[in-house]
Amino acid sequence: MDHVEGKPLHSFRKPGMVSADLYLRFERAAASLWASGVVHGDLHGNNVMYDPKSKKLTILDFGRTVLLPPAMVSLVRQKMAHAISAGVHSLGELFSTSDTHKHRVPNLQHLVNRKVFNSYRLSWYHSDASPIRGMYNSLPRDEKAVVARERRALWGLSSIESLLSGALRLARDNE
Repeated sequence: MDHVEGKPLHSFRKPGMVSADLYLRFERAAASLWASGVVHGDLHGNNVMYDPKSKKLTILDFGRTVLLPPAMVSLVRQKMAHAISAGVHSLGELFSTSDTHKHRVPNLQHLVNRKVFNSYRLSWYHSDASPIRGMYNSLPRDEKAVVARERRALWGLSSIESLLSGALRLARDNE
């Protein structure tokens, strides 16, 4: 087991400590997993380390990982690309179970829930979307205003095609 520099992400959730840059690094790390067909299954502030000096974010503990079927991976990538192009606030919306979220991936949360609960016989687990939404909600209003623009700049994405063709590159960059 390697030593990871930094502190647990939850320690940066205090008022004034969450920036658009930190939020977007976290969102990108999770989205890179999803674009590769991996749902963490236990994503929370203690399973993510952040080193503010190097700005490196590391996701830990892949013990409850769920692999998505190829058709679902394709749909996740498409919805993610559309959400980015539309300037959606938080990519956590992809996991929404509400039909009012037009960028949600239909049945994604239900599929993941079923796989996690059946595989690990759990009564609950941390949805990948919850900490992303929570961190977004912790952003100051002025930081929220720049998320969509900064996301495209940080990720190097300017169009839907960029994400669709670059999903695996994102996953490799985040290793």
